[in-house]
Amino acid sequence: EIMEKSILGLWEHSLGAGVAANIIARRLKLPEVEEISTAALLHDIGKVIIKLKFEDDYDHLQSIIQERQMTCMAAELEFLGIDHAEVGAWLARSWLLPEKLVEPIACHHDVSCSGEHQVKTSVIHLADVLVKAAGFGFSGDDYVPQIQKSAWELLGMNELILEEIVAELEDRLIETRNFSMELQAANESRA
Repeated sequence: EIMEKSILGLWEHSLGAGVAANIIARRLKLPEVEEISTAALLHDIGKVIIKLKFEDDYDHLQSIIQERQMTCMAAELEFLGIDHAEVGAWLARSWLLPEKLVEPIACHHDVSCSGEHQVKTSVIHLADVLVKAAGFGFSGDDYVPQIQKSAWELLGMNELILEEIVAELEDRLIETRNFSMELQAANESRA
Protein backbone atom coordinates (compact mmCIF):
# COMPACT_ATOMS: atom_id res chain seq x y z
CA GLU A 1 0.00 0.00 0.00
CA ILE A 2 2.85 2.38 0.85
CA MET A 3 4.52 1.62 -2.48
CA GLU A 4 1.30 2.05 -4.40
CA LYS A 5 0.55 5.45 -2.86
CA SER A 6 4.09 6.82 -2.72
CA ILE A 7 5.76 5.73 -5.90
CA LEU A 8 3.47 4.36 -8.58
CA GLY A 9 6.27 3.65 -11.07
CA LEU A 10 8.22 1.72 -8.44
CA TRP A 11 5.10 -0.25 -7.53
CA GLU A 12 4.73 -1.29 -11.18
CA HIS A 13 8.44 -2.07 -11.50
CA SER A 14 8.28 -4.26 -8.39
CA LEU A 15 5.16 -6.07 -9.62
CA GLY A 16 6.89 -6.64 -12.94
CA ALA A 17 10.01 -7.98 -11.22
CA GLY A 18 7.86 -10.39 -9.22
CA VAL A 19 6.23 -11.63 -12.42
CA ALA A 20 9.59 -11.93 -14.20
CA ALA A 21 11.16 -13.82 -11.28
CA ASN A 22 8.22 -16.23 -11.26
CA ILE A 23 8.65 -16.90 -14.98
CA ILE A 24 12.42 -17.38 -14.65
CA ALA A 25 12.15 -19.68 -11.63
CA ARG A 26 9.43 -21.82 -13.25
CA ARG A 27 11.29 -21.99 -16.57
CA LEU A 28 14.47 -23.10 -14.79
CA LYS A 29 12.49 -25.52 -12.56
CA LEU A 30 13.83 -23.96 -9.38
CA PRO A 31 12.37 -24.79 -5.97
CA GLU A 32 10.56 -22.16 -3.88
CA VAL A 33 9.15 -20.22 -6.83
CA GLU A 34 6.78 -18.22 -4.61
CA GLU A 35 9.59 -17.15 -2.27
CA ILE A 36 11.69 -16.08 -5.23
CA SER A 37 8.73 -14.06 -6.55
CA THR A 38 8.26 -12.47 -3.12
CA ALA A 39 11.93 -11.48 -2.92
CA ALA A 40 11.62 -9.89 -6.37
CA LEU A 41 8.50 -8.01 -5.33
CA LEU A 42 10.40 -6.63 -2.32
CA HIS A 43 13.80 -6.12 -3.97
CA ASP A 44 13.48 -2.31 -4.10
CA ILE A 45 11.61 -1.80 -0.81
CA GLY A 46 14.59 0.23 0.41
CA LYS A 47 13.66 2.93 -2.12
CA VAL A 48 10.29 3.35 -0.43
CA ILE A 49 11.93 3.77 2.96
CA ILE A 50 14.39 6.29 1.52
CA LYS A 51 11.48 8.28 0.08
CA LEU A 52 9.57 8.17 3.36
CA LYS A 53 12.49 8.91 5.69
CA PHE A 54 14.30 11.43 3.50
CA GLU A 55 11.21 13.03 2.01
CA ASP A 56 12.72 16.52 1.88
CA ASP A 57 15.85 15.21 0.13
CA TYR A 58 14.11 12.77 -2.21
CA ASP A 59 13.24 15.32 -4.92
CA HIS A 60 16.81 16.61 -4.80
CA LEU A 61 18.06 13.03 -5.17
CA GLN A 62 15.84 12.55 -8.22
CA SER A 63 17.10 15.76 -9.80
CA ILE A 64 20.72 14.66 -9.23
CA ILE A 65 19.95 11.38 -11.01
CA GLN A 66 18.49 13.26 -13.99
CA GLU A 67 21.01 16.11 -14.19
CA ARG A 68 24.11 13.97 -13.80
CA GLN A 69 22.66 10.90 -15.55
CA MET A 70 23.56 8.70 -12.60
CA THR A 71 22.09 5.45 -11.50
CA CYS A 72 19.75 5.62 -8.56
CA MET A 73 22.13 3.50 -6.54
CA ALA A 74 25.17 5.70 -7.25
CA ALA A 75 23.20 8.83 -6.32
CA GLU A 76 21.97 7.22 -3.10
CA LEU A 77 25.50 6.29 -2.10
CA GLU A 78 26.90 9.72 -2.93
CA PHE A 79 24.08 11.77 -1.47
CA LEU A 80 22.91 9.61 1.46
CA GLY A 81 25.92 7.38 2.14
CA ILE A 82 23.73 4.27 1.89
CA ASP A 83 21.87 2.58 -0.95
CA HIS A 84 18.39 1.10 -1.25
CA ALA A 85 19.67 -2.49 -1.23
CA GLU A 86 21.26 -1.96 2.20
CA VAL A 87 18.15 -0.19 3.50
CA GLY A 88 15.93 -2.94 2.09
CA ALA A 89 18.01 -5.66 3.74
CA TRP A 90 17.90 -3.82 7.05
CA LEU A 91 14.11 -3.51 6.80
CA ALA A 92 13.67 -7.17 5.81
CA ARG A 93 15.77 -8.25 8.80
CA SER A 94 13.78 -5.97 11.11
CA TRP A 95 10.64 -7.70 9.83
CA LEU A 96 12.36 -11.01 10.71
CA LEU A 97 12.13 -12.24 7.13
CA PRO A 98 14.26 -15.31 6.38
CA GLU A 99 17.74 -14.83 4.96
CA LYS A 100 16.60 -16.46 1.69
CA LEU A 101 14.55 -13.28 1.14
CA VAL A 102 16.97 -10.82 2.76
CA GLU A 103 20.03 -11.82 0.74
CA PRO A 104 18.45 -11.33 -2.71
CA ILE A 105 17.15 -7.92 -1.59
CA ALA A 106 20.62 -6.95 -0.34
CA CYS A 107 22.58 -8.31 -3.31
CA HIS A 108 20.37 -7.91 -6.39
CA HIS A 109 22.78 -5.33 -7.85
CA ASP A 110 25.88 -7.37 -7.03
CA VAL A 111 25.29 -11.11 -7.23
CA SER A 112 28.88 -11.76 -6.09
CA CYS A 113 28.07 -10.42 -2.60
CA SER A 114 25.49 -13.17 -2.21
CA GLY A 115 26.42 -16.22 -0.18
CA GLU A 116 24.10 -19.11 0.48
CA HIS A 117 21.30 -17.83 -1.79
CA GLN A 118 23.17 -17.01 -4.99
CA VAL A 119 20.64 -18.71 -7.27
CA LYS A 120 17.72 -16.75 -5.80
CA THR A 121 19.77 -13.56 -5.95
CA SER A 122 20.66 -14.26 -9.59
CA VAL A 123 16.99 -14.71 -10.47
CA ILE A 124 16.10 -11.39 -8.79
CA HIS A 125 18.98 -9.66 -10.58
CA LEU A 126 17.88 -11.04 -13.96
CA ALA A 127 14.22 -10.18 -13.29
CA ASP A 128 15.18 -6.61 -12.36
CA VAL A 129 17.24 -6.19 -15.55
CA LEU A 130 14.53 -7.66 -17.81
CA VAL A 131 11.77 -5.49 -16.35
CA LYS A 132 13.94 -2.38 -16.67
CA ALA A 133 14.78 -3.34 -20.26
CA ALA A 134 11.06 -3.76 -20.97
CA GLY A 135 10.46 -0.22 -19.70
CA PHE A 136 7.85 -1.48 -17.27
CA GLY A 137 7.29 0.85 -14.33
CA PHE A 138 10.03 3.17 -13.12
CA SER A 139 12.67 2.13 -10.64
CA GLY A 140 14.24 5.56 -10.18
CA ASP A 141 16.47 5.86 -13.25
CA ASP A 142 16.46 4.88 -16.92
CA TYR A 143 19.69 2.88 -16.74
CA VAL A 144 19.41 -0.79 -17.78
CA PRO A 145 22.33 -2.70 -16.29
CA GLN A 146 24.01 -5.59 -18.04
CA ILE A 147 23.16 -9.06 -16.85
CA GLN A 148 26.03 -10.06 -14.61
CA LYS A 149 28.09 -12.90 -16.03
CA SER A 150 28.06 -14.77 -12.73
CA ALA A 151 24.24 -14.70 -12.62
CA TRP A 152 24.02 -15.81 -16.27
CA GLU A 153 26.34 -18.74 -15.67
CA LEU A 154 24.90 -19.74 -12.30
CA LEU A 155 21.39 -19.94 -13.80
CA GLY A 156 22.66 -21.87 -16.84
CA MET A 157 21.16 -19.28 -19.15
CA ASN A 158 21.52 -19.22 -22.92
CA GLU A 159 20.02 -17.11 -25.69
CA LEU A 160 17.15 -19.53 -26.39
CA ILE A 161 16.05 -19.69 -22.75
CA LEU A 162 16.28 -15.91 -22.50
CA GLU A 163 14.14 -15.47 -25.63
CA GLU A 164 11.49 -17.80 -24.21
CA ILE A 165 11.47 -15.96 -20.89
CA VAL A 166 11.23 -12.56 -22.59
CA ALA A 167 8.36 -13.70 -24.83
CA GLU A 168 6.34 -14.94 -21.86
CA LEU A 169 7.26 -11.87 -19.85
CA GLU A 170 5.95 -9.51 -22.54
CA ASP A 171 2.52 -11.16 -22.37
CA ARG A 172 2.44 -11.27 -18.59
CA LEU A 173 3.49 -7.63 -18.26
CA ILE A 174 0.42 -6.59 -20.26
CA GLU A 175 -1.74 -8.48 -17.75
CA THR A 176 0.21 -6.92 -14.88
CA ARG A 177 -0.24 -3.40 -16.27
CA ASN A 178 -4.00 -4.02 -16.52
CA PHE A 179 -4.04 -5.28 -12.92
CA SER A 180 -2.14 -2.20 -11.74
CA MET A 181 -4.54 0.11 -13.58
CA GLU A 182 -7.53 -1.66 -11.99
CA LEU A 183 -6.01 -1.18 -8.53
CA GLN A 184 -5.37 2.51 -9.24
CA ALA A 185 -8.95 3.00 -10.42
CA ALA A 186 -10.33 1.22 -7.34
CA ASN A 187 -8.19 3.37 -5.04
CA GLU A 188 -9.24 6.57 -6.81
CA SER A 189 -12.92 5.67 -6.54
CA ARG A 190 -12.50 5.11 -2.76
CA ALA A 191 -10.77 8.45 -2.31
